[in-house]
Amino acid sequence: MKTEKTRLMIVDDDVGLTLLMKMNLELDGNFEIEVENHSPSATETAHRFQPDLIVLDYKMPEMNGGEVLACLEADPDLQAVPVIMVSASLSPDGFDRDGIPLWEGHPVLPKPVDLSQLTSTAETILAREKFDHQKIAV
Repeated sequence: MKTEKTRLMIVDDDVGLTLLMKMNLELDGNFEIEVENHSPSATETAHRFQPDLIVLDYKMPEMNGGEVLACLEADPDLQAVPVIMVSASLSPDGFDRDGIPLWEGHPVLPKPVDLSQLTSTAETILAREKFDHQKIAV
């Protein structure tokens, strides 16, 4: 039985890093990856790709991750898409119910990104989203 792949979008200006992340996450076989290296195009790319989850770097030129996040949250079609922030400079300001570090309510992972930690965090968030959605539907 073939399962549907998780659609994950990576927004980071570091082309080499995103290529490495994309290749490694696709090897897992559970992810379909879209990369956006130009932060001002992130919302447009998200509309086209329709991700299940977005991995968003904080420190980028032109628009930083906080500004991109504000655009995503203001967009009715994208505001429900979970976002994992990645940064070498952000410090968590709390933890969620699964012990995942948070920054302004969003999971945050340190850079350089540990792909097993990213995969684990993504799976936890998506399982929680699915469970919460099922609870609402009942």
